[in-house]
Amino acid sequence: MLGQILELALPLLTAQSVVHKAKRSFKEIAVKAVAAAVAVVGFAFLLAALWIYLAALYSSLIASLLIGVGLLVVAGLVALMGRMMIREPVAPAAPAMDLAAITAMTEDLISKFEVDFSRKGTPTKSVGAALAAGFALGRIVTR
Repeated sequence: MLGQILELALPLLTAQSVVHKAKRSFKEIAVKAVAAAVAVVGFAFLLAALWIYLAALYSSLIASLLIGVGLLVVAGLVALMGRMMIREPVAPAAPAMDLAAITAMTEDLISKFEVDFSRKGTPTKSVGAALAAGFALGRIVTR
């Protein structure tokens, strides 16, 4: 009986690992954001160098037109690839909760504790039964 309660309470013990994963994810996102910013600055310098080179070969107007058309072509290709790659499937409908099964399971857990909620003087068993039923319901609902 205590083993069942501990088994149901095990997900609470992993809360620390969830916090650790969240912190690690935040750090990872921050590093990627800084890398993206540096990449944008580098790309801007490369574009400036390309413009200077093309302006020396042709004129500043032709250099601007060539770079603008080139960037529009790249943007169109990226948008087309993104549209082809991102096809999110429709999420399946959530399964209907069987209230009768949940009620039966809760009553079974309470009967294992042999709790009479109408009697005073059994707070430990009452609290234990309520916790066990809460864990069981939480597991059912989150599936």
